[in-house]
Amino acid sequence: ADGIKDAACDYGIEIIGGDTIGNVKLDISVTIVSETDGRTLTRQGLKNGDILAYTGRIGTSARELRYLMAGGKVHSKSRFVRPRLRQRFIQKTGRHLRCGMDISDGLFSDLGKLSKANAKGIAFTKKIPKPLGCSGEEYEMLIAFPPGKARTIRRLAALTRTPLRIVGRAKRGKFTNRCKAHHF
Repeated sequence: ADGIKDAACDYGIEIIGGDTIGNVKLDISVTIVSETDGRTLTRQGLKNGDILAYTGRIGTSARELRYLMAGGKVHSKSRFVRPRLRQRFIQKTGRHLRCGMDISDGLFSDLGKLSKANAKGIAFTKKIPKPLGCSGEEYEMLIAFPPGKARTIRRLAALTRTPLRIVGRAKRGKFTNRCKAHHF
């Protein structure tokens, strides 16, 4: 509750309700209703040749989750303790991005969602190990942008101190996610 209150204060969100029920496990459901006066970043808009990239580093969440599930504790700087949102980067780059989404189900699963939403395939620029591509709950962003905007996106990533990793380009075809669903 304290974490949700802190996040609401950080982002100017007003909490207006909630629901409490008995259960054998803790379930938290959050609904956000908002308005925007700018362009909204959605999953649609990917075009052939667009560059696909993600922010930050991925792969540690799956390892940390296994450790937690085995009764261990994670470092106080873990994503599970204090997620790092890429709000400033997305605000600065938003008008240059074709589409994007958070990496919540793993890079490969979320690339599959972008692929399906836009009827596009993915041409990878380098091999991504399966454990890295299947790790979910990353609290990072998957984005796509036109090749002509690459220099601008890289400059804004440096300005906001946001690591950026290019994974491939959109192409004709479809992408098949080979990761096992991991929702628990």
